[in-house]
Amino acid sequence: MKAAGGYTMVELVTVMVLLGILSAIAIPRMLSDPGMAGPGFRADIVTALRYAQKSAVGHRRVVWATVNNNSVTLLIAANNPAATNAAGNCIGVPLATPDGAAFTSTKAATNFTAAAPLVLFFQPNGEITTDCAGVNLASNSITVSAAAQNEAAITIIGVSGRVD
Repeated sequence: MKAAGGYTMVELVTVMVLLGILSAIAIPRMLSDPGMAGPGFRADIVTALRYAQKSAVGHRRVVWATVNNNSVTLLIAANNPAATNAAGNCIGVPLATPDGAAFTSTKAATNFTAAAPLVLFFQPNGEITTDCAGVNLASNSITVSAAAQNEAAITIIGVSGRVD
């Protein structure tokens, strides 16, 4: 008579221990750690700034990004050259994404270092400035990170339009 197949008690206990470790450490960290928003928001900022720069060049209009610790908003000038209101601010409309929706990101970072809110103007020639007229080249560094993680700063080089 052949013995019945199955798992030994040692194999079952080993699997249970591994599942216990995963459920105690990894799963709560992935699902509820507020620090996980930092890297995601950093990626959103980099994507938004690169999209703004490419859109400015592609549409030949000024695009500006407003970045603070919980959102990124992109606007595009209604005309070229950009019109300004009485206060000297650019007049624009929300910049649409390729699917037609207005671009916005609303994640929160636990650690955000930049002038709040940081407004960057992407000129049609590819430069990044701190004003709508394109006079003052931007040279900023934005740090977005979670409390327990050390994320690299986002570097903005105005003369080349580079965002890293």
